[in-house]
Amino acid sequence: MKIGIIGAGMVGGALTKAFAKRGHAVVVSSSDPSSERMKALIADAGANAHSGSNEKAAKHGDVIILATPWGATKGIVQSMGELSGKIVIDATNPIKADFSGLASFENSSGGEQVQAWAKGAHVVKTLNQIGFSLMDAPQVAVGEAIMFIAGDDEGAKATVAKLVESLGFKAEDCGGLAMSRSLEPLAWLWINRAMMQQKGPTFAFVLSDASPGA
Repeated sequence: MKIGIIGAGMVGGALTKAFAKRGHAVVVSSSDPSSERMKALIADAGANAHSGSNEKAAKHGDVIILATPWGATKGIVQSMGELSGKIVIDATNPIKADFSGLASFENSSGGEQVQAWAKGAHVVKTLNQIGFSLMDAPQVAVGEAIMFIAGDDEGAKATVAKLVESLGFKAEDCGGLAMSRSLEPLAWLWINRAMMQQKGPTFAFVLSDASPGA
């Protein structure tokens, strides 16, 4: 599959390497695609990965992954060119600039904002609920690491679920894109536990059904 990754920070870099090694053709963007840092990332990711502008990565990808700082996301989406019919995975979280919590929206969410900016695209919220170090084949002591997905297009969600599961997660469809309003606070819970409470980034969410009669 052709995947465009917008943003080459810790999350974007981890996903570039993870998807490239699984045989996907990846173009990852940054503000300086020819920088030494980008050259190192592409060399590490291997022959299936290339760098380029936001527009180049978006044009390349049948699936586009947004891995951008929230404050820059609107402008970046608007720099990506025509997105009609594209699947856009929104892996962002609307974190305030002072890192004090999530931005508040009236009857909306970051994911829904992205859908409004990405005209004609099929936005799916996912890959926002865990740290970059566990993006590839997460290992948990019991069960499977869960990754929730939310979106309004069933076909897009099915495609995204396969990609998520190829990384080693159990994909769990939790409904329409409005469920981003729940997934973004879940991400903030992960961030708070990992960073503010200093419990480290080596944990994932797991779903476990109670046994009959329990």
